[in-house]
Amino acid sequence: MARPDRGPTVNSGLKQQIFWFAVVGGLGFGVDAGILEIAVHRFDSDPYAARALSFLAAASTTWIFNRWLTFRPPHKPSFGEWSLYLILMGLGALLNLGVYAITVRWWLGASPGALLLALAAGTGAGMTVNFLSARYVLNPSGNGPHSRSAEVAGSPTP
Repeated sequence: MARPDRGPTVNSGLKQQIFWFAVVGGLGFGVDAGILEIAVHRFDSDPYAARALSFLAAASTTWIFNRWLTFRPPHKPSFGEWSLYLILMGLGALLNLGVYAITVRWWLGASPGALLLALAAGTGAGMTVNFLSARYVLNPSGNGPHSRSAEVAGSPTP
């Protein structure tokens, strides 16, 4: 028996946002890794300075694509919003590295499988904080088509 269509729900909008946030995060990872590799191996840059540049490029890329695909805020982009996004994503990155370091140091050690588990734990923690801060700090009004308020009102979602 087919389930009747009940229209959009709050839960479906959240799932869409999480999906697109993860897709955009994968794109950001590609930008980050590509710029880091090019800066270090083609231009002989310091790996730490190159990492700062690659983070800036990746975070800027994810800001643009998350505005377009994930949250779709009704207001125009601004320097202030971009700056706040970079700060918030930087905090998520620090949490990512902190969880990774704690997991390696106190629980798992440095064996190959353990490092991947620590990486996954750090990535999960960082992504969760980044998503929540982007959704509730940068987009608190929830006015985009993927937002909770739009879906409760019954507006269509792409």
